[in-house]
Amino acid sequence: MPSVTEEELREIKIKEQDEADKRKAAVYDLSIKYKNVFNSEDGTAVLEDLKKFCGYERISFTIGGKSEPYTTMFYEGCRNVIIYILSQVNKELKF
Repeated sequence: MPSVTEEELREIKIKEQDEADKRKAAVYDLSIKYKNVFNSEDGTAVLEDLKKFCGYERISFTIGGKSEPYTTMFYEGCRNVIIYILSQVNKELKF
C-alpha cells in the first residue's frame, strides 16, 4: 500500500471541505427558493390548499380492509410532503 504524504493528505482534506461547502451552499440556496415560493401571497394560498388536500392536520392511520396498511402509507406519504415543505420554509438559514 503506497504511503500518503502530509501534503497529499492536506490536499485531500481541502478537497473534501470544498465539496462539503458546495453541498451546504446548495441546501441553503434550495431553502431560500422554498421560502421565496411559499412565503409569497400565491405560495401561501397554494400551501394552505396542499395542507387540506394532503391531510396535514388529519391522522393518517386507517382501520379495516385488506388495503388498510397501504392506505395508511399513502396518506402518510402525502402528509410527509407537506411536512418537508414546511420544514424548508421554516428552516433557520445559517451559512
